[in-house]
Amino acid sequence: MVARLLSLCGLDLGPTEDLIGPDAGNPLGHFEHADFHRIDEALLEHFGGSWANPPELKPGWEQESSLIHFTEEAKRLLGTFAESPLWGWKEPRSTLLLPFWKSFIPLLRFVICVRSPLDVARSLEKRDGISIGAGVYLWKRYLQAAIHDTETSPRIFTFYEDYFGDPIPEINRVAEFCGLSPGSDNSHLRETVSQELRHHASETTQLFDAEMIPAQYKLFYLGLHVLASQVSAPSSLSQCGSSASTDLAGGLMRLMMEFDEQERVAQLQSALAKKDQEVAVVRSALAKQLTEKERQILDLEKRVTDLEKQNARLQAFSDAVRGTFVYRFYKKFLRPFGVNVR
Repeated sequence: MVARLLSLCGLDLGPTEDLIGPDAGNPLGHFEHADFHRIDEALLEHFGGSWANPPELKPGWEQESSLIHFTEEAKRLLGTFAESPLWGWKEPRSTLLLPFWKSFIPLLRFVICVRSPLDVARSLEKRDGISIGAGVYLWKRYLQAAIHDTETSPRIFTFYEDYFGDPIPEINRVAEFCGLSPGSDNSHLRETVSQELRHHASETTQLFDAEMIPAQYKLFYLGLHVLASQVSAPSSLSQCGSSASTDLAGGLMRLMMEFDEQERVAQLQSALAKKDQEVAVVRSALAKQLTEKERQILDLEKRVTDLEKQNARLQAFSDAVRGTFVYRFYKKFLRPFGVNVR
């Protein structure tokens, strides 16, 4: 929606035939350049990931020599915009790959589109069968990358829900940031903001009540919205830069990550405590088993002792018998003739 609005205001997104067309998810079109999409897909795959499974990228990854083919392709693509005074592209995967694009495109400015994590998760669940939890993680991962990798660049945050009601003030604010002029006749812009295509819209109270959304993500979204509402678009492109309010977005994001880290530590501590309990139970059961084994061993030792005593008594009796007159008589006079006595 935002890309289409900026296109109507004069932003060059490339020839219509190069844009990804409409589908069931976006009946008006994606307004994504197919070649940017293709390069981003290939880059994510190169690092063993995808848009739904973002790879872990180490600092400086964009300078790897293995990316020379991607760099050449990207430069050829950018050459097609050489004659355009104001051009841009919308491609969600680029959010994860901004260091690559920034490495050879100077003076980039960024329009960061933000939507409620609950709405994003519900949309991904319906369209792609992604669980709510995984959808929320993707929302956080993409927004985190967008904020972190644009901190030194001019940027503006625009919130999806601000376009419903009276969209013109928000359209004007974003267009101005991009150096565009919406013009006096804005009826075509109003028509672009279609309530019918707003498939998932949750109220703030629903977001608060959504147990599947971590509290820090709710606070981050609402806090970022408040900060963004305090930012006015610059009156000229020469004034484009990170304002105090957008700079605070980075601090707010780091605070959210700190909460995330504390939550992970708490979860780890809880898991360790649970494991300690499990170990204690196993040790107790083992001690009982050892006690029972020890008792059985003592019983066996007593039986062996008793048998040894019985054997000793039998041996003494046998020795005593062998010493009697009767035994000596039997041994000397009867056994030589085959007489067996029982």
